[in-house]
Amino acid sequence: MDDYEAYLNLDLSKYIGKWVAIDKGKVIAADKDPSIVLNKARSSNPSKRPFIAKVPRPGLRIL
Repeated sequence: MDDYEAYLNLDLSKYIGKWVAIDKGKVIAADKDPSIVLNKARSSNPSKRPFIAKVPRPGLRIL
């Protein structure tokens, strides 16, 4: 499963309204500030471009 697929399928209910970084199908960082998430994701795996997205409220999906 790629990180985008994981974003669509994981239970992210505890992250509603926050930005998340996903790597290897797992959330590796979450915060309301996307720059904090980006920095944490980059420090976790500097050689990989992180997948970052905001978790919308239930019923809202913008693609």
